[in-house]
Amino acid sequence: MKGGRLKPLAIASKHRISQLPEVKTFEELGIKAVDSNNWYGIFVSSKTPRSVIDQLNKNLKKVLENPSTVTKLEQSGTEPRWSTPDELTAILKSDTQKWAKLIKDKNIKNENTSIEFVHFNTLNDILFDLIGKFKVEPKIR
Repeated sequence: MKGGRLKPLAIASKHRISQLPEVKTFEELGIKAVDSNNWYGIFVSSKTPRSVIDQLNKNLKKVLENPSTVTKLEQSGTEPRWSTPDELTAILKSDTQKWAKLIKDKNIKNENTSIEFVHFNTLNDILFDLIGKFKVEPKIR
């Protein structure tokens, strides 16, 4: 898009994004109820002690506040945002309800049993760097 070969029409979230501040949201263009933003989360086993989760989250916050990490994420088209485990749980619950309702209301059926994954080299590299910085060794029973 920055090279001029593609022209973005609208942002499908509630707010404009910092990488394309001139691109309006669907709502700004008069199209209501379009909110489809992406998010990334780090998940651990449900048996992980809360103290370990809190330490991982504290370390994640430090990494996401690092200017070098912020720059790498922004260059990959991601807006870094830290949240608490409880906030991520709420987002996951809300998104699950929103998309389940849409799927049911529109009678959407799975016509393909294979799943394709898009590989984001930059994001993967950042996440691997991030995980390597954790100095917590969880002991799960």
